[in-house]
Amino acid sequence: MLRTITLFVLLSLFTTVAVPAQTSKIDKLRKAANESLNKGDRSVEISLLSGIRTKGRITTVEQESFTAIIEQTSVAEAFKFTEVDSIKRPRKGLSTGAIIGIVGAAVGGAILAGVLLKRCRNELGCGAGR
Repeated sequence: MLRTITLFVLLSLFTTVAVPAQTSKIDKLRKAANESLNKGDRSVEISLLSGIRTKGRITTVEQESFTAIIEQTSVAEAFKFTEVDSIKRPRKGLSTGAIIGIVGAAVGGAILAGVLLKRCRNELGCGAGR
């Protein structure tokens, strides 16, 4: 009897923890879909739980699902929030790595220019009028 009660309590704890996590994920997906819809003609990348990824434009958002026009086929397709893993808007502009590389090159160039100018000032004439 004690084993049955313990098992029941453990199972009820796991189910109460799992349901809010899924609900919050669905809320996040719904929020992302609504943001994309409100921004207009913005393409999104839709990742399904089955591993399939597709790009499209969200046209309608409902309580349990949303509709998107798929870029490759130009056909409207409905997606249930419970079947979707993520909805991402593609980034526009440079990636973080590219920005770091550009800033690093600029800093390196400035340091090199400073070293060369200091060396030139220490030497009389440094290439001028030789």
